[in-house]
Amino acid sequence: MSPRRIAWLAPKTPDPCRATCYIAPVFSEPASAPSPAVRGQFAEVALPTPVDRLFDYSVPEPLAARARVGHRVTVAFGRREMQGFIVGLKDESHLLRHQIKEILAAPDDEPLVGPGMLHLTRWMAEYYACSWGEALQAVLPAVVRTGRARRMLTRVNLARSREETLARVQELEAARPPRRPPAETGAAPDTRLARYAKILRTLATFDDPFTPGALAAKLGFSLAPFNTLRKQGWLKYEKVPVDAALAGALGGGDETPPATLTPDQRLALDALCASLDRDEFKTFLLFGITG
Repeated sequence: MSPRRIAWLAPKTPDPCRATCYIAPVFSEPASAPSPAVRGQFAEVALPTPVDRLFDYSVPEPLAARARVGHRVTVAFGRREMQGFIVGLKDESHLLRHQIKEILAAPDDEPLVGPGMLHLTRWMAEYYACSWGEALQAVLPAVVRTGRARRMLTRVNLARSREETLARVQELEAARPPRRPPAETGAAPDTRLARYAKILRTLATFDDPFTPGALAAKLGFSLAPFNTLRKQGWLKYEKVPVDAALAGALGGGDETPPATLTPDQRLALDALCASLDRDEFKTFLLFGITG
């Protein structure tokens, strides 16, 4: 039995009692057959548009090495170009071949967004009723969103292996004269070797990236011992783009092992995770040293 549509036929005179009801058949159009799958290398790209869906783009051969999940890409969207993120890869698409456009560019060597941030932004999109691309756009630093020329940062790194550096630290600490009160020696003790040792030990112990100025301020030194160690071949300076330096904050790049928590930190984390697992909102107050 075909479906029916009920309609009201209004009379020419403004008399509601004379309205006539009739039933008209509604003929639904036959469902079109799905398009045959197109084989190839395709990326599912999340774009910062209010349309909550992913868009298929083909991956050209020159960009195959950079087309990984979490990579930022530039694509054609309508008559303009937009930046989005690859959130999935597949080997077939149900769009017609002429409807699929190629990725235009992939500016980053490594994925800018890691699995953890992808999971978080997917949740943000569902909770705040926005698209996945809009959620990803919201967590990006301004320098990445605007696409302006990259600002460079100077990082200080070890110029030799960690083992060589720690051996040099031991030599410096052994050669350092014992600290004596100025009254006994007539002059302030020479602390240059101690500063060299502390700088090298800090860089050999911690994997955190530092700029020379930031590390000097952290240790309470000037830049003079850094320049000396650089001339001696123990330190090197490297220029890196700001967005590459921020990749760690977004979870991109190499995965780092989780930190070992103290008993108090583990207790706080378990309470937070239990609340999240129950999908409940609670207020937690954390105090004390959490780093």
